[in-house]
Amino acid sequence: MQFRFTRLGAALSVLLALAVGGGILARPAGAASPTGGQSLTGFAVVGSTLTVNTGTWSEPVDHFLIQFNLCNGGCTTPGAGTSTTYLIDAANVGATIGADVWAYDATDAIVGYWSSTYTSAVVATPPAPTSVTPPTVSGTAAVGQTLTTSDGSWSAPAAFTYEWSRCKASCVAIPLATTATYTPVFADIGFTLSVTVRATNVAGSATADSAATTRIPVVRPVAVNLPSITGTAKVGTRLFGGRGVWTGGAIAYSRKWERCLANGTGCVAIDGATYRSYRLTNADVGKRVRFVVTASNTAGVRTSRSVQTRRVAL
Repeated sequence: MQFRFTRLGAALSVLLALAVGGGILARPAGAASPTGGQSLTGFAVVGSTLTVNTGTWSEPVDHFLIQFNLCNGGCTTPGAGTSTTYLIDAANVGATIGADVWAYDATDAIVGYWSSTYTSAVVATPPAPTSVTPPTVSGTAAVGQTLTTSDGSWSAPAAFTYEWSRCKASCVAIPLATTATYTPVFADIGFTLSVTVRATNVAGSATADSAATTRIPVVRPVAVNLPSITGTAKVGTRLFGGRGVWTGGAIAYSRKWERCLANGTGCVAIDGATYRSYRLTNADVGKRVRFVVTASNTAGVRTSRSVQTRRVAL
């Protein structure tokens, strides 16, 4: 909602007049209560900013009048206006601070009123932070999907750092995963993830851990490196096939050798050649051979093929 202060009706003029000179405005008679979402947030520390969230109201609202109240023995106010923020300075040390909100319609009639609870007494320097609510992780726990952590809430203003971990029976920090976001990789499959948030200010630091995500599920296998063949393309020589490098988690492999025409087309499986090695025979002369690996898991199946050999010689 946009806050405006474009007209002063009779009721608003009275309220402003009362505010001049530091007087505290009273709750207007008959003003309705808001429907929700109002809050006064921030830390009672010199240099911090308090913010009023005006929330929602049962009546249409055109603009607001907001008054911050400073209480230390007695109560004063810097005045009422449209600003939703108040910057705490050294003169406020020892005071508690609250806020009153008046809601107006387009005719400047008061349609609602809300008063916050007061902060604790303002201090010059913050205490060491302690966790009030832990950080939470949002997003889909899956390879390639970005996860984001909140900072959680803390008892004092602080700067934050982050450390993501992968967990089973215990948790191990993930190298370089030190920002508020993390995108799971294939190495995370089968693990849950959590994040530790460290809050630090001049008085000290503390940590809070998020709840673990769900387990990162397997994905359809992917060949990072293709299968390979070692050995000489000559009758009687044994060739050895490497399955390549795969990702996806919980993978089972099957293998076969294929014989191809001299031009590399028309490849067909060689009967019985389903092992890691294959001895070339006369049937292979003038042909090319390749090694085929099929990887499968609960997420799917994928096949990858090696580069073909040269034409097999006698």
